[in-house]
Amino acid sequence: MENKRRGKQSSLLFYSEQPKMTQAILKGEIHTVKHLISNGEDVNSTDIKSRSFLHLAAFLNAGEIAKILISAGARVNCLDGDRYTPMHRACRMNHDSIVSLLIDKDADVNRRDREDVTPLHVCAANNALECVRLFIHKVPNIDVTDKHGHTALHHAAFNGHCDVMLFLLQNGAKPNSFDKYERRPIHYAASTDNTDAIRLLVNKGGQIDVRDKQMLTP
Repeated sequence: MENKRRGKQSSLLFYSEQPKMTQAILKGEIHTVKHLISNGEDVNSTDIKSRSFLHLAAFLNAGEIAKILISAGARVNCLDGDRYTPMHRACRMNHDSIVSLLIDKDADVNRRDREDVTPLHVCAANNALECVRLFIHKVPNIDVTDKHGHTALHHAAFNGHCDVMLFLLQNGAKPNSFDKYERRPIHYAASTDNTDAIRLLVNKGGQIDVRDKQMLTP
């Protein structure tokens, strides 16, 4: 289950032996970024974990730098070692302005990572409601599942993000969709004792007497 900002996000900053471009992005030095590009810097260079400069700019909400990188040829759908795109990174950090920029530059909002997690799943897990609003019309199936059968509603319910849950439900998410363990979103809401999330799901038709593969009800 995508659990909020899972992992050490600060590792994205890869402090040791930073290239000049990385240092410039971290410091927000736009003039240096432009200077390096004009001198032939490869904007699609990656670190040892395949993270690009655009991944870093998206993570840091460095919108102006992201625009410069993209204009210089940075690939908006580049994949890092986790098969995360810059869109995934921006959604995880709830940077809606970066998400908007990437959408304008034809970034794929349905790209999957190594766990089949899409930006929609990431938004749901991280309460990035404004990001979801920006691209929900581009998602062909609001109940798209990851490798474990989790929908965005599962992710939102697990993390207790009721505003995102309500938005998903209002846009057609199925309250009783089940994952590979036959658990519904209400199972995950109950597992964290989130009464608001449980109440919302029940009010939207969520069943409270369903059993998962272990024969457990919510």
